[in-house]
Order: sequence, then C-alpha cells, then structure tokens
Amino acid sequence: MDRVRHALITALVAAGVAVVPSSVAAQHCHIPAVDRPHAGPGDEHAAHRSPWWLRVATAAVAGATDVMGDARDYEGLGARLQAGRGRLSGHVGLSMYRVAGSGVGLGDASAAAAVDLAPRGSLRVGLATSMTAPTGDADAGRGMGHIMVAGGAWARLERGRARLSLATTLAAAVGKDSEHLLHQRQAAGWPLVDPMNPREVVTVARATGALVPGRLDAGVQLTHAVPVVLDGSDRLVAAFLAQRTFGRYAIEVLIEAPLVGDPFVSRGLVEVSYHFSP
Repeated sequence: MDRVRHALITALVAAGVAVVPSSVAAQHCHIPAVDRPHAGPGDEHAAHRSPWWLRVATAAVAGATDVMGDARDYEGLGARLQAGRGRLSGHVGLSMYRVAGSGVGLGDASAAAAVDLAPRGSLRVGLATSMTAPTGDADAGRGMGHIMVAGGAWARLERGRARLSLATTLAAAVGKDSEHLLHQRQAAGWPLVDPMNPREVVTVARATGALVPGRLDAGVQLTHAVPVVLDGSDRLVAAFLAQRTFGRYAIEVLIEAPLVGDPFVSRGLVEVSYHFSP
C-alpha cells in the first residue's frame, strides 16, 4: 500500500502542475544529461541568431523509493545555470533534498559541457562531457560519495513539428571508495535520490512534438542503463514530458516510472526557467 500511495501522490502532484501554463525536461539522472542543453523558448533558432545565450532554471522533484524493502520518499529543490556561445554550451547545478529518515541536505553538484559538430540543419550531432562532485551525503542517500564522470555523443533530428533525440554516454565512478563498498546499500540502489551503477552505459531516447508551435510541446522518453564490468542492474525508465512557454519563461514537467529494474517507484519533476539572449 505504501508503494501505491507514494506513486499516486508523486504522479498527482506532477500532473497537477502540468496544467499550469508552460518546451521539454532533460534526463533526470545522477549525472547531467549528455546532450546540448537547449537554450530555452524558441531555443535553437534564437541561439543561432545570437552570439550567446543564458538560461536560469529552478526545479522541484518528488519521488518514492523501495530499496531492499526500505520504503522512503524524498523531495528536492535544485538550481541550474546554463549558457552557450556558438557551438559551445554547458551548465552547472546544485540541489538540496529531504530524504525520509535522513533529514535535509545538499545533493551532488553537477557540471556539463557540449559542442555541436553539426549545428545547423534538421540533423544535428555533437559530443558532451559531464561530472558530479560528492557534495551530497552518501550514507543519507543524497549523493554517490565520490566523483562521477561521463562522456558521450548525441544526435537530434527535427522534421516539422516533431523532434527526435538520442544520447549515449559512458558514466564511471572515480576516486577513493568509488565502488560503493562503504555505502549502506548495493551499487545499483544508491543514491536514493538518483540511483545508478558505479559504471554504466546510459542511453536516452526522446520523441517530442509541438502541440502548439512555440507554446506547448509534449512527448515521451526512454532511459536505458546497463552496468559495465562491475556488478549492478539494468534500468529501463519511461517518462512523459511536457513544456509550456511564455516568451522568455518556460515550465517543464517530467513524470517517470520504471519498466525494468527498481530504481524508484515513481518520480516527478517540475522546472521553471528564464532564457535570455541579446
């Protein structure tokens, strides 16, 4: 019953905010998405006309987990600064979480950078790298307890109102205690707020469409993770995502549920952002 209750609460909260006026939430994983961070409302075309752009975002997340029979819920608030110039872009971010039974504290800080190899036309491809720093308490479930690094490639195809994207990255833990040996849980179920394997290949496929061009986008996303060398577990997570824009402002919604593996019971994220370009 607790699993069902937590799942319903998370889904209802996220769905309720979705009807508020608001383009599409990024991969919600412990490492930043290996992709070019979008520039915001009317992002791609505006970014090419401007020498640089800046985007400030704040996000609220709520989730429910059940790791080894230990059912917990958590809520978090995060802030992210994104910027780009020409073919280069990147972002830095930091979150704070309340985990049931573990109190409130920082999550892991994150940073990412991407380059467009083919920045114009309907098909775009690029490379990206990202990392997280262990600012979150690993024993409380708010962090990995060590540095995570990642690198990979991404591609995006736009045709009319439709947009398809695919990103694949190899993520790995580095540094002392990087194999989770000193954590309270096994590698596949930690941290509670964003579980992942200490070394894995993550593939994110996304399909979105403009329901109202320049105003409302919606779509689906699949995230698949496979452990590499070290013990771990596969994850396949499905998500619904939507974005509503108002000029320079946007509200994004992401609702996730696992199909394979058990990284969480359910999870919802709402992000509000402001985009600026000269």
